[in-house]
Amino acid sequence: MHAPMKRPAYHLLLILLCIVTALGVAGWVVYLRQAHAFLGSVENQLETVADLKQHQIDRWRSERLGDASVILNTLLIRASCVAALDESNTDAQQQTIDFLTAFCRFNGFARVAVLDSQLNCRMAVPGWNTAVGPLAQAYAKRALTSNQILISDLHL
Repeated sequence: MHAPMKRPAYHLLLILLCIVTALGVAGWVVYLRQAHAFLGSVENQLETVADLKQHQIDRWRSERLGDASVILNTLLIRASCVAALDESNTDAQQQTIDFLTAFCRFNGFARVAVLDSQLNCRMAVPGWNTAVGPLAQAYAKRALTSNQILISDLHL
């Protein structure tokens, strides 16, 4: 009789190596697809957040322009501010300060200042902060000469 033929063990190792390699390649492909899908999802979320933030900033800017337009186009407010610049008219000064204080509080402003035509701060809410920096003065000068509402960055 013939003796059973022994297969070399390297055939089994080669088959096992092929299976392990196929599983490794399949796992790597799945990983790459999942990573790509995850990055796409994160990118989409970031774009959504950026769009929402842009709309929020646009809405904030429109509201501030509206606030400034109300002040610019309301004769009573302008007349009160002009009268308050007369240091002897303490009633007008108090009324203007009361208005500016309420305006600050209800609109979330940290500070509101009234400048004269020479760009000197004549009145400010809160009263302890009357300094007007060079950038704010430049914007105020442009606003006076153009008679337009200007918005600059938030930290003048």
